[in-house]
Amino acid sequence: MGESVLVTTRSGRLRGSIATSIEGFDYCTFKGIPYAKPPVGELRFKDPVPAEPWSGMRDATEYGTICGQYDYVVSRALQGSDDCLYLNVYVRSIRPEARLPVMVWIHGGAFMFGSADDFLYGPDYLLKKDIVLVTCNYRVGVLGFLNFEDEVAPGNQGLKDQIMVLKWVQENIANFGGDANNVTLFGESAGASSVHYIALSDLSRGLFHKAILQSGVSCNTWACTSNKSSAYKIAEVLGCKSKDPKELVSFLRTIKCHKLVEAQELIRLPQEKLRCIFPFGPGKDDKSKTPLMPVHPSEATKKGVHVPIIIGCNSREGFFSLPGMKQQHFNQLDSNFENYLTDVTKEMIRKNNITPEGLKRLYYGSEKICEENKEKFVDMYTDLQFVEGIHRVVKAQVKRSSAPTYFYRFTYDKDFSLTKSYTNTTLPGASHFDEVQYLFNMQFYEILDVKRPEPGSTGHRIMEQMVEMWVNFAKYGSPTPVLNDLITTYWLPVTNEKIFRTLNIGDDLRMESTFSSSVSFKMKKPVVKTTCGRLRGSIQKSIEDYEYCAFKGISYAEPPIGELRFQDPRPPKSWEGVKEATEFGPCCAQYDQFRRLYEGSDDCLYLNVYTKSIKPKTRLPVMMFIHGGAFTFGCGDDMFYGPDYLLKRDIVLVTINYRLGVLGFLNLEDEIAPGNQGFKDQVMALKWIQSNIINFGGDPDNVTVFGESSGGASANYLGLSPMSKNLFHKAISQSGVALNTWASTPSPKQYAYKLCKSLGRDIHDSQEIVEFLRSIDCIELAKVSEKIRTKEEKKQLLYPFGPGVDDKSENPFLTEPISEASKRGMDIPYLAGYNNREGIYSLSGLQGTPLEEYDNNFPKYLHPHLLDLLKKYNITPDGLRVLYNCHVLTRDNYVEKFADLLGDMYIVEGLHRTIALQVLNKRAPHSYATFLTLGASHFDELPHLFVMRFCETLGVEPLQKGTIAYRIMEQMTEMWTNFAKYGRPTPDTSKLIPIKWAPVTNPTLLRYMNIGHELMMDGMLNVEQRLCRGRPMKNKL
Repeated sequence: MGESVLVTTRSGRLRGSIATSIEGFDYCTFKGIPYAKPPVGELRFKDPVPAEPWSGMRDATEYGTICGQYDYVVSRALQGSDDCLYLNVYVRSIRPEARLPVMVWIHGGAFMFGSADDFLYGPDYLLKKDIVLVTCNYRVGVLGFLNFEDEVAPGNQGLKDQIMVLKWVQENIANFGGDANNVTLFGESAGASSVHYIALSDLSRGLFHKAILQSGVSCNTWACTSNKSSAYKIAEVLGCKSKDPKELVSFLRTIKCHKLVEAQELIRLPQEKLRCIFPFGPGKDDKSKTPLMPVHPSEATKKGVHVPIIIGCNSREGFFSLPGMKQQHFNQLDSNFENYLTDVTKEMIRKNNITPEGLKRLYYGSEKICEENKEKFVDMYTDLQFVEGIHRVVKAQVKRSSAPTYFYRFTYDKDFSLTKSYTNTTLPGASHFDEVQYLFNMQFYEILDVKRPEPGSTGHRIMEQMVEMWVNFAKYGSPTPVLNDLITTYWLPVTNEKIFRTLNIGDDLRMESTFSSSVSFKMKKPVVKTTCGRLRGSIQKSIEDYEYCAFKGISYAEPPIGELRFQDPRPPKSWEGVKEATEFGPCCAQYDQFRRLYEGSDDCLYLNVYTKSIKPKTRLPVMMFIHGGAFTFGCGDDMFYGPDYLLKRDIVLVTINYRLGVLGFLNLEDEIAPGNQGFKDQVMALKWIQSNIINFGGDPDNVTVFGESSGGASANYLGLSPMSKNLFHKAISQSGVALNTWASTPSPKQYAYKLCKSLGRDIHDSQEIVEFLRSIDCIELAKVSEKIRTKEEKKQLLYPFGPGVDDKSENPFLTEPISEASKRGMDIPYLAGYNNREGIYSLSGLQGTPLEEYDNNFPKYLHPHLLDLLKKYNITPDGLRVLYNCHVLTRDNYVEKFADLLGDMYIVEGLHRTIALQVLNKRAPHSYATFLTLGASHFDELPHLFVMRFCETLGVEPLQKGTIAYRIMEQMTEMWTNFAKYGRPTPDTSKLIPIKWAPVTNPTLLRYMNIGHELMMDGMLNVEQRLCRGRPMKNKL
């Protein structure tokens, strides 16, 4: 504590103090400010009355007393008092003219316990942004929610306390620098439910302007428990059996506060504890002279909340239910399942035509409910007690409210979890309350000796992201008004009442789609048996309005961690029971160049399977997609590779993660670290497909590998490697082949030496290098791998860790240079192509380089392999520029001519050479060439094959029916899947595909399909021939 700070309120003057945050900045704190008269004596159980003024200076440096309650968190002791109506104000500095956004926090605690002090709700994180933060105590338990359904005690006094706080804010917050016309009410659990009650009530009109509901709404089963039976029970336990509410209230006013708290615990039955029902909470208070909720909250919910809201929940809220659950309780639940269900749940499943037994099967299948499968209990509890009610509110918002509703799902589970620590569980998933630690600094963590997330850690970044989005929402009504290095995804509001746009707050920020609970409860989750165990997937709805089965995050190899880092992948281990396959697995540690952040893990060998049916009439062709990203970044999830378009054509789609960068391609040119582990991961994925895909409805004898950029090069590499022989049967390379100059790394061990030196060890011994690099955190490896790239190497598109010869390996993937291996060709049907302006993407690497510098030092900015290639063609770098009419760079020709040069040299030349070798190789089946026009850059064809969540985060709508782009999507998916089915992209012509796509038969004159406004067959001279002849570059003959 430091110096004092003074503020005048309508009730009198306050002396606060200056505190220093854990972030190192000072802020003003005013604690224990009375906002209502102490509700003691005759005011107990009554609506709050405004606080009386005081004379002189009131000390506001200590927190006020909390409401009488049991301390469920630490001591399990009785604490608190009737005299509890106090609030706290925090602000960086007192500037009455500042008019800062105001955020009012309502604490949780099941309406039975909790307080607003910094034990759990320190302001340090939120005050990094310029806001005013208000936290408040309110009456809980019997003191705040006694309801005889009579005007003498109608209930909801605790909620009316919160409304009194909002009135105090309206009258006083300007003197603290806050804007009374920009108030956001937010809370968690019972606090979030309170926010929803208040937002639905006419009593709060004009008192706040936005709302955030974290893991709670008024229609959750536990959030509407007020009934007069509990009121009569507590009076009887304390010795009064009268049936007259007036007499009972008078009696209860004579009982000491702590006696009341003890009595409310006594009347709570074991079965009610199991069902998470509390004796005193909010509800209908129509007998009040000033009712807050004159109708049941389920009815009020249907009207909607007419201010912008953020609403969401955590992936496994139900961990909160495990304390005290023993095998005997699971046995009781199994034998008396229907009795466990609340009346709200019974009504909900009745409306969805589900019986209690059907609900039980939905979560447990044929298994008994027991402690061994408690994760199913957690999931059921999560859905019934939290998700169902929250989804109901979101649906009502879409139907009734003109204000935006932003929905989130918090999934990050890598840091300390207070709830999990109490339940002693290590099951994955984010529990109830877990997100709160990223908004508030908790003094309680010091008692537990829990370290806060360190700067640079994923947890610290999530804290910064949540604070940024929550405060943005408070300021602007939008959590992501602009994108930046921290917030890389637009959070879009929900617009569909069946499928919710959802921000997944996890290892990264991702927009996803979530089925509303009324839809998902009707869907039986598909279960598939694999060689390692059973998997439970999910039913999803495509944007094309059909349903499909999704199995995400399937482990196809043992996690390559510890001693397995840099080693060949090993088969995955088996598991017991049914494993959930509803979340994507982590990507490989990397620098994501699209979103400009570091993310991922060593533990990354996961794949995803999508199919319209796991039991089709006939086995379906399988298409395994390999993502691009220069062998350095990328992921197989639906950020870029959603299955919606391809699955229309009756195939099984598999997408994969694999090791990237140094983790996947460390090559010391010896047996200790021979390289190509990333390719061997892809081979392992193909082996998994051969062993398991039949159980997903796929045909293991008809597998097509396809990919884009480095994924296209991977498909080509796999087709040339003996290791993958007979594991797949066709290949598609889009904008990338093994012969591209960037698709192999020159002098690979030099980069390993450079990496070690940058990490502080100047070593050249291979064993020592591997042991040292195994000791470094994977994200740190990704960071330093990026840092060791020189400015010139970035412009050359040279990456330090990529494919190469691994002939020193005991189990080599490639024993000879790719230039030699390519001469043999692939003995499978092959489709390859590129976009007509691939080089536009390459220009991004030249940003920040003056034209004159590039003009004068042209050879320095070319990939070493490209310089070698030009020597083969007997062309100098300057001669190459002459061929492309850009020997003098100007602003006019920089993009067009230079993009053509880069596109041809980095993509087209290698691709043309590959197709020519396929034609010359007599044992190779037909090869097909394609060419996408319309000024298409690298990557531009992919939105016509995949639905990309990334586009949605940028506010870009999916392809619209009736447009040229949509027709191109239909044509490409038809031809790609035809190729996967038959080995020919156009077995027949149709209205959609009016011409036949002929294979290439001449290695010099390449026939190709031009995919543009119309489909056209055309021909072009092989770039290799043009370079040999020194002819000017043109796109076609």
